[in-house]
Amino acid sequence: MKVPDGLVGMTLNPAARIKFLLISPELARLSEEAKLLAAMSSPIQMHHHGLSSSVLTRQEKNINDLC
Repeated sequence: MKVPDGLVGMTLNPAARIKFLLISPELARLSEEAKLLAAMSSPIQMHHHGLSSSVLTRQEKNINDLC
């Protein structure tokens, strides 16, 4: 999560890490509900940004350059 001190210090503490991973989806759900209540809904992406045609074209060019 993109929060101050996000995962810093949690990687060595198994209990904190599990708690963080279990609560993250709930925090995301609550955030979306709050946005809906405030009429600030965010658009849902239908596909990953890395699958756009420009990204795929650039990757193919880079692969050909390497070969």
